[in-house]
Amino acid sequence: GNALEVQEALDALSGRGDEELLEVCLRVTREMCELAGVQADAEKVLRSGAGREKFEAMLAAQGGHLERGLPVAAVQVAVKADRDGYVGAIDALEIGLSGADIGVGRIRKEDKVDPAAGFVLEAQVGARVSKGEPLVVVHTWSRELVDRVTPRVRAAWHIVDHEVRRPPHVLARVDKSGVTRAD
Repeated sequence: GNALEVQEALDALSGRGDEELLEVCLRVTREMCELAGVQADAEKVLRSGAGREKFEAMLAAQGGHLERGLPVAAVQVAVKADRDGYVGAIDALEIGLSGADIGVGRIRKEDKVDPAAGFVLEAQVGARVSKGEPLVVVHTWSRELVDRVTPRVRAAWHIVDHEVRRPPHVLARVDKSGVTRAD
């Protein structure tokens, strides 16, 4: 969801938050510094919060204000695993379509977007989960919408009996020379 993604980005720009996202941010930052010919300790810069400061300056230059805060959904409900196992796959298309049902995006141009609506993933592919453990938290403005999407959202998490290797965060690097796998 919009506000949830902005908060995740702000956390990353502050050098905190999800370590996997920070790993991807560091890889991209190193690439950008290399392309620009800049010598910098990407991790030190990211962890310093300088990125967030720059973001806030750009936001202010456009008339935006973070001090008002981001919208927060009135209803936040965890969708839980219905059995023990490992997350074998997550159906991103199903999550996307469910997101449209709660206002994350539009199916038709006249559909309204709720900036507070969205999903926070609690269990990624490869994670060991126990029955009753949260897989995802649905953020929206009504319990009715949560109830409507919960079966689809739960079904999007494919729980299997065997361990599953986590996929890499970066699959490949694409540049003017072509594609290089990031093994």
